[in-house]
Amino acid sequence: MSFLENLRAKKAAAAAQENKGAFEATREEAPKKSPSAMLAALREKRKAKQETKPAEDNVEQQQEKEEEDLQAKVDAVVEKIKDEPVKAPENDAPAEEKQEAEASPEEDSADTTEEPTKDEKAPEETPEEMPEEAPKRKRGRKSKKEAEPEKPATGENGDVKVSQFVNNYDILGKKFNYDEIAGITLDYFEDDGWKETEKTLSEKMAAIRIESDMNPGTLKYALAALNNLYDEANIVYMDQKKLMDALCDKDFGAAVAYQAVNSYGSNTEERKRNGFLALTHAKVGDHEVNYIAMIAAIKVRYAFISDFLKRIRYKSDLCITMSGAIKMEQSMTLGA
Repeated sequence: MSFLENLRAKKAAAAAQENKGAFEATREEAPKKSPSAMLAALREKRKAKQETKPAEDNVEQQQEKEEEDLQAKVDAVVEKIKDEPVKAPENDAPAEEKQEAEASPEEDSADTTEEPTKDEKAPEETPEEMPEEAPKRKRGRKSKKEAEPEKPATGENGDVKVSQFVNNYDILGKKFNYDEIAGITLDYFEDDGWKETEKTLSEKMAAIRIESDMNPGTLKYALAALNNLYDEANIVYMDQKKLMDALCDKDFGAAVAYQAVNSYGSNTEERKRNGFLALTHAKVGDHEVNYIAMIAAIKVRYAFISDFLKRIRYKSDLCITMSGAIKMEQSMTLGA
C-alpha cells in the first residue's frame, strides 16, 4: 500500500471512531442540548484539528469530501434524534467507547463556549465596498439665511430704495370732476324718458311747501296735494318693483335662474364668470338682452322712486303735526 492509501485508511478509521463517539455523546446529551448546538460543536472540533495538520493538495480534497460525508451523516443522526425518543446506552459497549463518550460532552461544552472563528464571522465591509450614502435632506426649520426676509436696499442716506416704476406712478391719477363722471355713468343707465319723469315728480314735490304761518285750511290743501302726488309716484314705483322682483328674486328670479343654469366650470370663480357672461347675452323671446345693464338701470330707478315716496310720507306727517299744534294753540287761547 502507498503512503496516501495508508493515510486515507487511518483517517477513515479515526473518522468512524469519532463519528461513533459523537453519536453516543449526542444521544446522552440530547435532552440537554439542541441539535444545532451539537452540530456547531462538531464543526469547531473538526476545524481545530484541521488547522494543526500539514496541508497538502490531494489530502485537502480528500478531507473536504470526507467532511461532506460526515456532515450528511450528522444531519441524518440529528433528524433521527428528533423523530425517535432517546434511549439509554447499551451495556455491552466497549470500555474505550464509554470513556470517549464521557469525555466528548466536556469537550463539546468547552467548544461551545469558544468564540466563532474568523471564517464564520460576517465579512466586514471595507470603506471602498461601502456604498456612498445619498445626501440627506434637511428637515425642520429653515436656516437663518432662508428664514430671514430680504432687507430692502438702502441708499447712501439710509433711505429705502423703491422701483422706478412705483416711484413715478401716481396711484390716484389725474384729478377728475365728480359731477362729470357721475353724469356719464348715470347717463348709461337712464334714458331721456326716465329723466323727464324724475324732473316732473321733483317739480311737483317742490311746489308743495310747508310754511310756518299755514292755517288748518291750507294744511288740508297741502295734504290733499301730497296724497295725489303719492298716487302718481306709486304707479312708477310698482312698475319698477315688479320688474326688479321678476329678475332678481333670490328663489325664482329670471336673471338668477339664467345665471345658475349657465354657471358651469371646474371651480367657483370660473362658474361665477360663466354665469355673468351668460347674463350679458340673455335671450328674451326673439331679442338678446343684457340682464346686467338691465338690473343696474332698474336699481337706479327703484332707488329714486323709493326715496321719493319717503319724502311724501315725511311731508304728510309734518302737515298732521302742524295741524295738531294749531288746534292746541287755539284751545289755549280760548281758555285764556
